[in-house]
Amino acid sequence: MLSSNKYEKLIPRHEREALEQALGMESGYVLDFSDRTFNDFFYETIAIDPENQSQLFNGRGTSKAKRLRSFIERARPALVAKMLREMWEYREAMVFAPPVENEAKLKEAYFSIVARVED
Repeated sequence: MLSSNKYEKLIPRHEREALEQALGMESGYVLDFSDRTFNDFFYETIAIDPENQSQLFNGRGTSKAKRLRSFIERARPALVAKMLREMWEYREAMVFAPPVENEAKLKEAYFSIVARVED
């Protein structure tokens, strides 16, 4: 069942900025994913193929960031929380992760969003 909550309502602006900064979403991308690796990551992590379950991903546009926002507002909260946790782990494992000024504060804000989504 698709959620009727909007991304902006689920994640208030002050928190949304931390989430989007952590995942590098400001320019329409998500981390270092190509379209193929973005789809692969979802399939390998939660067994959802964004191409075959487009109703979860197509509500906002075609950039990876817009597809992720759509997924956050449409998917079950447990799936969203799992995916966000896995994306953070992937981010930490990246060899060339983008430097962030206050990493500890960013991580705290990020996981407070995950915890709230999960509840």
